[in-house]
Amino acid sequence: MTNLTRRLYSALLVAIMLVCFFRTTVSAAQAVTVRIAAGERDCTAAPLIVELPTDLVAAKGLVLTEQDSDAAIPVQRVPGRPQAVWSVSDLKAGQSRTYRLAASDRETQDDQHVTCRDDGQRLNIDIDGLPVLSYHHAVASAPQGIAAVFAKSGHIHPLRTPSGRLVSDDFPPDHAHQHGGFFAWVNTTFEGRDVDFWNQAKRQGSVEHVRTLHAVSGPVFAEFAVVLRHSDLTAPDGPKPVLEETWTVRVYRGKSPFLIDLESEQRAASDSPLIVNQYHYGGMGLRGARPWLG
Repeated sequence: MTNLTRRLYSALLVAIMLVCFFRTTVSAAQAVTVRIAAGERDCTAAPLIVELPTDLVAAKGLVLTEQDSDAAIPVQRVPGRPQAVWSVSDLKAGQSRTYRLAASDRETQDDQHVTCRDDGQRLNIDIDGLPVLSYHHAVASAPQGIAAVFAKSGHIHPLRTPSGRLVSDDFPPDHAHQHGGFFAWVNTTFEGRDVDFWNQAKRQGSVEHVRTLHAVSGPVFAEFAVVLRHSDLTAPDGPKPVLEETWTVRVYRGKSPFLIDLESEQRAASDSPLIVNQYHYGGMGLRGARPWLG
């Protein structure tokens, strides 16, 4: 459920993006023309990510219109990157569409349909008030009957469908170390020591939330970026940082189905490398809902 690039995208997002392409050409100062064309399949609710030219990177805001109809289209900047995002819908196979993206004096142009809110324990993303997911930046304590060693931060739970059905679990009695959506390597070697970050009961490794880099809401998507630390608990001088991991989680507006993009970047936290040994599954896990058992 992961790969060596640490870039973790949903199969649905990949499939949607493969049937669309875009081309940008500068048409005037502080404006670009963007033409997209569907491939052999219809494009429905496909997020389009466009690199911005210098003039638009420096603009206070952006305004997007569809060229043929002059209809205003919600558009949103990507935090920390020279990119803009909007949604392409109802573009049939073989068809094309042209947009005009221009500078604006306003920072925002639409309501925040997709929101990311901090309740002091979790970052919660909703679409028009409909809960999608929560990320635990505070430590979630183990419930009664579960050992305290399984307390955890830095994971996603709950995760829901558009109908509200829960599809994740936390602290399941049969595998209490599995926490919703989480990342932890199983079979690794660090400074000659075996470190299992996945199985918390071994007390060899831990993965925890460190800080939040940003959390944004908007008309097209909500996003948060967070830093997690993977530590070796068996180091002779006490817990030693092994990896620094950055998650960027983005949820696009749309409810048929929810579209979630999770990107993980991992870097060595010291001069010592982490050796990831061969194993029969990777580091990214999603624990399914408890009612699925039996």
